[in-house]
Amino acid sequence: MHNSGKRSKKRYKKRGNRKMSIILVLLGILAILMAMFLIAFSPRDRGLFLQSYKTFNYQGDDRRYLISGPNKVTSDTRIIVGLHGYGDSARKFAYYTGLQNVANDNDLVVYPQAIEPEAGQLNGWNSEFCCGSGWKQGKDDAGFVINLIDSIRDQYKTIKSKVYLVGFSNGSFFAQKIAIDYPKKVDGIAAASGSIGTKSKRLKPNSPMPIILMHGEQDKTVPFNGGAKPSDPDFDWLSFDSTKKAWLEANTDQVETEVKTFPGDGHQWHDWRLFNFWHKQPTGSQQVIEFINRQ
Repeated sequence: MHNSGKRSKKRYKKRGNRKMSIILVLLGILAILMAMFLIAFSPRDRGLFLQSYKTFNYQGDDRRYLISGPNKVTSDTRIIVGLHGYGDSARKFAYYTGLQNVANDNDLVVYPQAIEPEAGQLNGWNSEFCCGSGWKQGKDDAGFVINLIDSIRDQYKTIKSKVYLVGFSNGSFFAQKIAIDYPKKVDGIAAASGSIGTKSKRLKPNSPMPIILMHGEQDKTVPFNGGAKPSDPDFDWLSFDSTKKAWLEANTDQVETEVKTFPGDGHQWHDWRLFNFWHKQPTGSQQVIEFINRQ
């Protein structure tokens, strides 16, 4: 009996040691992850990634957005609006573009979120011809973004700030729509991996608008050369050349139309940021800000 009691105590001690070892390993992993979070991401990154979505009521809907504000607003502060793609989110778009890191220190960077999807839908903006929740529900997404910008102007006392829209994919279609619908409210746009429309419905620029167009030549989602995918025949896309032509005709020589194509890229932001220590400032984001700086 005496030996049996000793063996039981040893077993309990071993189990306790194993539990303590597991706890220490987990704490070590947590410490490493925390260190990576602090090292890999900038203060503006962390402010966005840990931020709860803010709400703005528009037409009875509580619309959501994230915002990265500067330490000090100045007369040169700009409002840069990042518009995510179909099935994406404001937070993910902020992560892989890192616009908040390449913008000027005194810029406001805003990331609106598409309306909450209903059953069978994915996040998306109503760009007139495509896609997702906003389009399916017939929401006035353009009005939402413009009114949100006006609200932010009032909040930060930046009434004269210039406004730039940066969109990817469905966000690219949407940025173009907002600029066409509200040309006096927008000072320039960046449209990446998007199109001016489909063969059945398209946007028609009617006012000059500074724009940078970016597209991967291997894009199979919004094909560089236009056309429909076999898996998605309802969307017969206009080509990148058609989009470029539409804006060149609207802009003539009055304002800048910059064109960037990427021979090796598909349907992607150029180029995605994985972590700060690998892709601290994605090429596409740098080029967008350089374009904005010239306006």
